[in-house]
Amino acid sequence: APIAEASAPSRRWFLVLVASAALIVLIGGFSLIVSKRSGRVALNSNMNFRTLPIPFMEIGTPGLSIDGAWAAFPAPDEYGKYNIYFMNTTSGESRCITSDSSYFISSADISPDGSQVVYDRPTPARVRPEITMVSSVGSSSRVIVEGGWLPRWRPDGQRIGYIADKTTGSKSGKAEFRTVRPNGTDDRVELIDSTSTEAGRFSWSPDGRSICWIKNISRRFQELVVHELSTGKSRQITFDRKAICDVCWAPKGRIIFSSNKTGNFNLWMISLSGGSWTQITEGAGSEYSIAISRDGSRLLYRQEQNVGHIWITGTDGTNPRQITFDDVYLWGVAFTHDAKKVLFGIIQPGGLNKGSVLCSIDRDGKNRTQLTSGEESVNNPLPSPEGEWIIYAGNALDEPSDSSSIYLIAAANPGAPRLVGKGSPMRWIDDTKFLSWDFIGQHTRLNSIEGGASVKFFEDSTAAITLQEGKYIGYWDQRTGREGFWICAAPGVNDPRLPSPRRLIPMLGLIEVDKSGEYVYFVENTGELQRISIPSGRKEIMQGIFPGLTALNSWFDISYDGKEIVYTDAQPNCKLIIIENAFK
Repeated sequence: APIAEASAPSRRWFLVLVASAALIVLIGGFSLIVSKRSGRVALNSNMNFRTLPIPFMEIGTPGLSIDGAWAAFPAPDEYGKYNIYFMNTTSGESRCITSDSSYFISSADISPDGSQVVYDRPTPARVRPEITMVSSVGSSSRVIVEGGWLPRWRPDGQRIGYIADKTTGSKSGKAEFRTVRPNGTDDRVELIDSTSTEAGRFSWSPDGRSICWIKNISRRFQELVVHELSTGKSRQITFDRKAICDVCWAPKGRIIFSSNKTGNFNLWMISLSGGSWTQITEGAGSEYSIAISRDGSRLLYRQEQNVGHIWITGTDGTNPRQITFDDVYLWGVAFTHDAKKVLFGIIQPGGLNKGSVLCSIDRDGKNRTQLTSGEESVNNPLPSPEGEWIIYAGNALDEPSDSSSIYLIAAANPGAPRLVGKGSPMRWIDDTKFLSWDFIGQHTRLNSIEGGASVKFFEDSTAAITLQEGKYIGYWDQRTGREGFWICAAPGVNDPRLPSPRRLIPMLGLIEVDKSGEYVYFVENTGELQRISIPSGRKEIMQGIFPGLTALNSWFDISYDGKEIVYTDAQPNCKLIIIENAFK
């Protein structure tokens, strides 16, 4: 949904955490491959690959106990609600140990003594993640950190490391590595990456004195940096200029990481001293989210395919039909003004490091056309009300996501795009004016395709749109205690039905307002569409089932006449795989 992405930073960290948003792959087998360079770390030719029998198609980042006998991982139920599961890696038996039924959980990690599991989940308003603890035998959870993600136990069990950055509300506004005691006290900064606002993952050294940090060099690639906590000294150990999505510090000075060095994301290994590398796996799927037992005898990783297709159905749930069938990752779907075509973004073969393109397709699934060059990352396509123009967000592959610009192309004959603003487009007001989200200033701006300076629109920390021909303003509020989607009368409008601002939805997430401004649509349970009328606030569940529509992974748009919805389904296919006796 264009508005949800443009205005809800919470969705940005969800997409960052769910690595599937960055990958297009067809899942396949896995196989051992010999070192492609003369690596310093030798693999065991008798290593054994074993797929764990998890009863889920979608899972988050897993944790592994120090003896390799147990795994903990987040997974959603049939309604899309996430909980933490604890699993015996030998028998394959798993049990749910939380009752969160959360919108999303990214990762889990098991304490060294096996008694506790730490994990991240969104706050009730879904604005940012919080770090939570639960007993491994199951009990009520308790929050230990507000505003952090990817918690990992220090090997001695005395502290927990985690990540904070601009998207989670770090105090510095930069990427931070922080630690906290298991009881939530003594929360402190250990490392600030002054060159990045978005944090990568990390792994503790076996002695707990250092970390290996994934440093975001650009949107397109990352490098591994070893940081000594006591001295503050850092040392870069990779110089490949490739994407890296996870890292694991193994015994005997081995660093295991997931990278797209040769195309798909596979597991690689490098010595702590750097230099030569060894490829561990060569599969057709994406392999990442790595954990290892303390003695290095068991290596656990997650393999994932995440693809989607486009569906059109009535907003009343009638006549659902799938119009694309190829297995690719796509997003940002939008109807043209007459609903005869659908706009969408698609990642090019090779993943995000190869860029993404804006495409159009007829509503019957025919005549797919590429509208942009693919030399950038694109998002949020919005056709103008009369169908003459399309605006979209785009940024260079070597730039951070918050540096995006807004470009204009002609719908009938795209040609070269024209720069018309900064940030990400949210909604057209008429055929020449539109509203956009300013990532830097954290507010809405009013722009014109005819030129001239943009101006601030509405209040700070809100993403606002006009409704019902300017009679009302709808806005996503990020301010503490006010999180959610609100409506108010426009300045100068006196409406006795709305004497003061009214919060319609008390959290941020996948939200779409129809073009008339009469309803706000949202997804709470998988396959279910709900809407709230404006300004009365009356809520109703739409009849029928919407196949594959999810609160976290789908995108959707409502047609101009309000009668149809176009959306993407989400079909993740995850596996948990253990490698036994991988190293000599």
